[in-house]
Amino acid sequence: MPTTLTTVFLARVLARFQHAHPNVSLDVVVIDRSVNPVQEGFDLVVGMLPATYDNVLDVGLCPLDRFVVASPKYVAVNGEPQHPADLSRHRLLNFGPTGPIWSFAGPEGQIAVTVESHLTTNDGHMLLESALAGVGIAIVSSYMATAALARGQLVRLLDAFPIPQFWIRAQIPHSRSHLTRVQALLTCLRETFDPACAWEKNMEL
Repeated sequence: MPTTLTTVFLARVLARFQHAHPNVSLDVVVIDRSVNPVQEGFDLVVGMLPATYDNVLDVGLCPLDRFVVASPKYVAVNGEPQHPADLSRHRLLNFGPTGPIWSFAGPEGQIAVTVESHLTTNDGHMLLESALAGVGIAIVSSYMATAALARGQLVRLLDAFPIPQFWIRAQIPHSRSHLTRVQALLTCLRETFDPACAWEKNMEL
C-alpha cells in the first residue's frame, strides 16, 4: 500500500476490517512505487501509479485528482506560472516514483514538461512539507492538498492546464482472486472508496 495514503487513512480502514474479520491476519507493506503482486508474492496491492501487469486483476476503486501547488510565500517571491512552459524558471519538487515528466492537458493537446527538480523524494509527506515551507512548486494528490488549500497554506497553480487523473486501484493476482480473505478485503476497499471520493472528507492530515 502507498505510504502516505496508508498512514493518514488506510490504517484505520484496515483496523475496522480486522475487527469485522478477526480470523484474518494482515502483513501490510507500505511502498511508494509500482508493485507487481505476482512477482513479489502479495495477495493484493493498493496502488495509484498506472503500471499494469500480466495475470493481475485490476480493480478501479476511485479516481484521484492531483494539483500543482505552492505556498503563498513562494508565489509572492517567485511569481505564478501562467503556462506549463514557465515551470522551467521555477524550483520544482518532484515525487520520484511518478518520474521526471509532468503532463498537462492543454487546449491543443497534451503538454509534457521535463522536470529539473530542486528536490526529488519518494515520500509524499516530505513533498507536502517542502511545498508548505515554500521550497518550491509540487504536484500533490488531492487527499494530501485539500486541508492545506482550505487553510490558505497552499494555492493551486495552472488550473487551466489540468493534470491527468490517476486511479486508486486494487491489483490482485488471478491465482489468488478466488480466496475468501482477498474477496473480503476487496469488498471492504470497494465500500471505502467510492466514485465520488467522499472518503477524502474523512482524511486526517
